[in-house]
Amino acid sequence: MSYYLLLYIICDISCVIFASILLRKVTLNLGDTFEVDWLRYLISSFIFFALTDMVWPFIRLQTAIIPVWILRVLCSISEIALGLVGYVWFIYAEHRLRSRLLKDKKHSALFAIPFLSLCLLALLSIFTGWTYTINDDGSYTRGPFFLMQHAIIYFYVLTVTIQALVKYKGVKTNRDKNTCRSIILFASFPLVASIVQLFIQMTPILCLSIFAAILFIFINLMEGQIFTDALTGLNNRRQAERYFSSLVSQASGYNAFYLYMLDVDHFKSVNDSWGHIEGDVALGIVASSLKKITAQYRGFAARYGGDEFMLIIRALHIVDPKMVLQKLNVFLADECRDSQTCYDLTISGGWYQCSSKDESFLDAVEKADEMLYINKRSLA
Repeated sequence: MSYYLLLYIICDISCVIFASILLRKVTLNLGDTFEVDWLRYLISSFIFFALTDMVWPFIRLQTAIIPVWILRVLCSISEIALGLVGYVWFIYAEHRLRSRLLKDKKHSALFAIPFLSLCLLALLSIFTGWTYTINDDGSYTRGPFFLMQHAIIYFYVLTVTIQALVKYKGVKTNRDKNTCRSIILFASFPLVASIVQLFIQMTPILCLSIFAAILFIFINLMEGQIFTDALTGLNNRRQAERYFSSLVSQASGYNAFYLYMLDVDHFKSVNDSWGHIEGDVALGIVASSLKKITAQYRGFAARYGGDEFMLIIRALHIVDPKMVLQKLNVFLADECRDSQTCYDLTISGGWYQCSSKDESFLDAVEKADEMLYINKRSLA
C-alpha cells in the first residue's frame, strides 16, 4: 500500500515540476496578450489541481496519517481545482476560436455561474455529503450530486469542443484548421482518462491526461511559430518570403502578381488611447479583414511586422489594384461595427507589380513601401 501511495505522489509531483517548466516557457510569441495570460492561468490552475490531487491516495487507502476533517477539506479543494481547470480552459479556448460567446462582461459572468455553483457544492459537501462522503473510518463514498459536479466540468470542455467541430467545417486556412483540431484533441485526453477511472479508480491517470493535453497544446503553439504570426494567425514574414519565391520563379508578363504593403492608419493612437491589449484586438480585426480579402481574390496575407501587413495577389484576379484597398477598408469597417469598437480602423497601402523572374523580395517590398508612404503623405 505504501508503495502505491509513493508512486501516486511521485506522478503528481512530476506533473507539477514539468508544468512549472512549461509555465516559464510561455511568452508573448505564443499569442496575443489575452491568450498568453489565460494560457498561463491554465497551466497554473493545473499545477494547483496536481498539488491537491495528492490527497486522493490517502483517501482511497483509508490511511490514518491525516485526520478525516482535513481530508474532507482537501477533497473539496481538489474538486474546486479540477473545476477551475475546466473553466480556465473554456475561456482560453473560446478566445482561440474567436467565439462571440464571451463578447462582453455580461456573457462572461453568465458562463462563470456553473463554476461558482461547483465551488459552492464542493464546499457544502464537507458538511452535507452532497458530492462525496468521507466517513469517520476514512472510507470514501460518492454523494447524490457527484455526477452533477462532473457534468459542470464537462459542460465547459464539451462546449468548446462542439464549437471547434462546427467551425472546422467552415474555416479555410491551415492555421484555423489546426487550432480547431488542437481544441478537439485536448478534450480526448481527459475523456479517455475518465472512462479508465470508472474501472480503475486508484490511479493518477486524470492528472497525467490533463498534463498531456496541455503539453499537446503547448507543442502545437510552438510548431505554429515557424511560419505563422502568433498574434494575428496570419502568415509571418518568413512564410511571405517563401511564397514570394514560389511565385517569382514563374513570373512573366502573362503571369504577374501584385505585392501590397499595408499600414494601419493612426494605429499608435489606438495603443495610446485604449492600451496595448486593445491594440492587439485591433490587429486581430485587421487580420480578419485580410482573410476575407484573400478569400475573395485568392491571395496570400502576412503580418510583416508591427502594424504592417502584406498582400500578394496574382494579377489575373485584379482589374484595378486600388479596388483591393477599397474593398479591404469596407471589410475593415464591417469588422469594427460587428466588434463594436470605440474607434474606426482604416488601412493605407502601396503596391508593386512583379512580372520578372529577376525580382527580389526586398526590392519588391521597397518599391511597394515607397508607394505606400506617398499615399500616406497625400492623406496627411
